[in-house]
Amino acid sequence: MKTKLDHRALAALAQAGATLDAEAVGREGGWALTVRAGKTRQSLAAQRGQGPRLFARVETLVAYLKGVGIESFRVDAAGFALGRARAKGRPDRAAALRETHAAAVYDKWFRAEVAEALAAADREDAQWVGDDDAKRTWARKRAKLLAGANKAAE
Repeated sequence: MKTKLDHRALAALAQAGATLDAEAVGREGGWALTVRAGKTRQSLAAQRGQGPRLFARVETLVAYLKGVGIESFRVDAAGFALGRARAKGRPDRAAALRETHAAAVYDKWFRAEVAEALAAADREDAQWVGDDDAKRTWARKRAKLLAGANKAAE
């Protein structure tokens, strides 16, 4: 029987001292992990999406297994296609990196604008206008604009 196994369940089995028979299975696109516990054979599931989790490099899979507490496993390289493991890529990561870069550029620009405004406000020749004065000034400007618009409409 073959089912899917998530990281949390695998870690719990390893920590509990269960007898686990782990196997790295080469596939097009990387290395999958299957684990037999008793009569049940399970594939490590991907965190997002469907299908098994694929490790691009066997070294990454080894580090993962050691981190979980599994230090011995078999390797089945029959289905592994050298050179195709990295071709699949992660286009979603490229888009995320572009968005991160754009956000960093905007953040840099925004911080420069704020610094410039604060520097202008701190200058001795800066003129401050109170809220009441600003409201009166804009009310006069608005009235003048409305009067012009009304005159044009006649």
